[in-house]
Amino acid sequence: MREKLHQLVKAGYGLGLLSLNQAKKIAGQVKKDLRLNDEESMRLATELVNSSEKATKDVLKMVDRNLTKAIIRSKLVKKKDLFRVKNRLRKTWKLARKKRK
Repeated sequence: MREKLHQLVKAGYGLGLLSLNQAKKIAGQVKKDLRLNDEESMRLATELVNSSEKATKDVLKMVDRNLTKAIIRSKLVKKKDLFRVKNRLRKTWKLARKKRK
């Protein structure tokens, strides 16, 4: 029962953008229902946040890949030019993040 509920919660909330506070609320409800201790409920909240972050990264990668293909197929820009711009943006983003720190 506990494992099934755990899988349902992970699947249902894994694709959303969960913050730690939202995950704690969910874990608190599950804690009451399944009578978990504090350590287990915190572990569940952490797992929910981690699965949410992973799912978000996967979705963003897929969107980027499909958008790139669509732009290339539409022949708005050449493939070479598109990747040149993407690389330039990545480098600029990294430099901006370093300067902020």
